[in-house]
Amino acid sequence: MKEKIFNFLSTQKLLRDLRIAPNGRLALLASLGKKLSVISMESNNTVLSFDLPAAAWSCSWDLSSSHYVYTGLQNGKLLVFDMRQTLRPVELFDGLTCNPIHTVLSLLPDLTLPSGVRSLLTASSVGLCHWNFGGNEERPSLVPESENQGVCIALAYCPSSNHVVASFRPKVEMSGDMAVSQPSLTPATSLMGQGRLKSQKHPVRDVKYAHDLSSGLLSCLSEDKLQLFLKEQRSGPQCCI
Repeated sequence: MKEKIFNFLSTQKLLRDLRIAPNGRLALLASLGKKLSVISMESNNTVLSFDLPAAAWSCSWDLSSSHYVYTGLQNGKLLVFDMRQTLRPVELFDGLTCNPIHTVLSLLPDLTLPSGVRSLLTASSVGLCHWNFGGNEERPSLVPESENQGVCIALAYCPSSNHVVASFRPKVEMSGDMAVSQPSLTPATSLMGQGRLKSQKHPVRDVKYAHDLSSGLLSCLSEDKLQLFLKEQRSGPQCCI
């Protein structure tokens, strides 16, 4: 397994989210230090850097246009940037609440909408919001029933199948002396291959995996470091722990 390490300690503070561009050559980083940065995966240099009015919690590339990127802020606002116009965001929207937007996902074009309309899903603790840009209505709408499931903690999207998966936890009030426990994780016995990463100085905040027919790319994001692990694909599922 080949490993490539990107160090962002000198330019970033508390990395919060990472998204690899569809072409695989650029990385989009959201930072609690009020920065949204575009990093070259080849040179490890900062290509663009945007100053933000609040801490960034999430980011996303646009699947319809390579020029647009998005970031969700701690105060519930959503910013739209055009990388051809670097001075300021082209749009700034208020969310439905002031809760941090912890996930931003660009959706594939909806054929039922007019040409040029871009769609997003965002998630905060209160639920999921759907956005359309480039049309007559650009206000977010709450995805039905998502506000009744509990506290939304994660959101994922598969473009190839157009499926969305959201995770929720129950809304509970806990006293200060109440113990918190969680189930242990059991490794799957059906895995054909396994790799173990070196111990980290800081906790791993985000892990993402992408693959094609010949290889797989695993990214691990901590507060000051991005690690990329490239592994040639073998028959059967692969795992890296």
